[in-house]
Amino acid sequence: MAVSIRARRSLAAAVAAALVLLFPGAVRPEDAPPVPDAGRKVMATEIRVASWINASAPFTLEKLRGHVVVLEFWATWCGPCLESIPHLNQIHKDLAAKGVVVLGITDEKADVVEPFVKQMEMAYAVGLDDEGKTNGAYGVNAIPHAVIVDPEGRVFWAGHPANGLDGAIERVLKEVPPTKGLFLDAAGAKRRLA
Repeated sequence: MAVSIRARRSLAAAVAAALVLLFPGAVRPEDAPPVPDAGRKVMATEIRVASWINASAPFTLEKLRGHVVVLEFWATWCGPCLESIPHLNQIHKDLAAKGVVVLGITDEKADVVEPFVKQMEMAYAVGLDDEGKTNGAYGVNAIPHAVIVDPEGRVFWAGHPANGLDGAIERVLKEVPPTKGLFLDAAGAKRRLA
């Protein structure tokens, strides 16, 4: 039985609509809303999370001053977020020594996130924003959503990680270079701030 192009398009539209209804906060790169240029250089809001996974001590932007910080807002149920994890692991591995710190922020509970972090072999620290304080402060209403904080503590860039994160990291490293390095232990997971 042949299916017409019109029928295929209708089916595809129905499936897409169902996915949006089932997972309203997950956004594919091509559907991400435009984010105003963060060139306004506003000071970044402090990270407020209940606890950290993959971290020996709590992270704050104040403690990370001098580093480039990539905040990645995500969830375990978000398909586009899952697609970003290997790339964020690579950024963490390749750029940590240059002063780039990758931090994941999720509003899910520890009993969901901890086994997921292990299963996905996430090498960077993940903050449990269980009261939504950090998500709310950054106006996150769709995920994945990334924010780059420059070494001076200002928002340098914000948007969908597949829509310019790599270029923005390159730009911030050139325009506002880190003044502190970051070191990884042999396992590549623990951080010692300089």
